[in-house]
Amino acid sequence: MRNGFTLIELVIVIAITALLATIAALSLGGVMDRYRLGRAAETVEMFDARARREARVTGEAVAATIDRAKGRFKVDAVGTDHDRQYRLPGRVAITDMRLHRSFAAGSALSIKFDRDGHGPTYAIELTRGNMKRWLVMLGASGQVVSLDSEGEVDELFSL
Repeated sequence: MRNGFTLIELVIVIAITALLATIAALSLGGVMDRYRLGRAAETVEMFDARARREARVTGEAVAATIDRAKGRFKVDAVGTDHDRQYRLPGRVAITDMRLHRSFAAGSALSIKFDRDGHGPTYAIELTRGNMKRWLVMLGASGQVVSLDSEGEVDELFSL
């Protein structure tokens, strides 16, 4: 009669446990990437809505800046103390930015909203891990459209 396990049995149990832990970690990583990308999209939507609202409330043009390198967004209400900054969640990056009918060069994009809260249509590509999402902010309405590929953004901008 045996009292205990052989070395082979212990190694097999440890290997199976390690394999299951790896599978769980990989699936949890995808969930976290989706969650952080969703939070980043909410941040961009809040930034855009704040800039438009500030322009309508003050009746003045509002300058907004997207700093791609730092993942920061700033609403600068001219002549007021209502400036507001937003920051993307950790490890979410802005990998591309576009303005409708023009190119967004460099690491910063300046957007002007008129006193009615209208601005240009622009798009931002957010990346977390191997997941990407394009957000397109429509200029006149402020509606946000979420797209999966650059081709879809190009099609929308061609209209």
